[in-house]
Amino acid sequence: MMRFLFVFVFLLGLVSCGEENKSKAFIKAPINMESENCNSRRNKSTESDNHILGKYDAATLDKCGYYAIEKFEEHYGNAQGGSMGDAYFDGNYKKFDELIKKRVKDLTPNVWNSLSKKDKMQLWSFMYNSDSGNVDKYRWLAILDLTANENINDFDEPYTMNIIGNKGSKEWNNAVQRVNSYSGWDSNKLKKMIDGQYKTYNPTIYSNTWCYRPNTLEEMYNECCNNALLKNSDSINNTVKDFISKLI
Repeated sequence: MMRFLFVFVFLLGLVSCGEENKSKAFIKAPINMESENCNSRRNKSTESDNHILGKYDAATLDKCGYYAIEKFEEHYGNAQGGSMGDAYFDGNYKKFDELIKKRVKDLTPNVWNSLSKKDKMQLWSFMYNSDSGNVDKYRWLAILDLTANENINDFDEPYTMNIIGNKGSKEWNNAVQRVNSYSGWDSNKLKKMIDGQYKTYNPTIYSNTWCYRPNTLEEMYNECCNNALLKNSDSINNTVKDFISKLI
């Protein structure tokens, strides 16, 4: 009997979603973007997973991180808030993954170890949109510095412009040092700063897609995570049933 209890507890312990525990996955994050109207532009009834890869030949994010970004791109990713096409992410994510990972790890090597899986997804998604050109403008560094700076609560455009495109400046150097030594990342503040950065680019594109991108990505991530939990639960339940039947 003790052996049975040990195996049962062990199997239940397999039901997880990386570092995000099950209780957190079901908690809806507070909306801190533009408005409910912006976030309501997501139409779940039109979404499909038919063309989602599911398996990704990259390891900077976890499966649900890539899944959420791919799903967003396939449904809401273009400038009008429509699909980028079923094959767009498939053909681009690996080269951007290498670029993003290299830029972050070369400049701030401690960041990936300190960010949660969801925060990595948000940063990767932002860089995919804003820092994937041939020249690194360090928009991503400005976002992280705003988030890490405990004296800043709201997006500050003049502050970020002292960092963006200003490699080697005093502000740029301070940002590198602060970001690389920081570990207490606030997910909601990070999304808030990403939203503020998007808002400075193009009002029309912002209204069509960027204003709800961070929150929708998190929702899609949680859905992926929860689906994985349910599948794992079914598999484990069947395994436990088989185990019990063999004991009887």
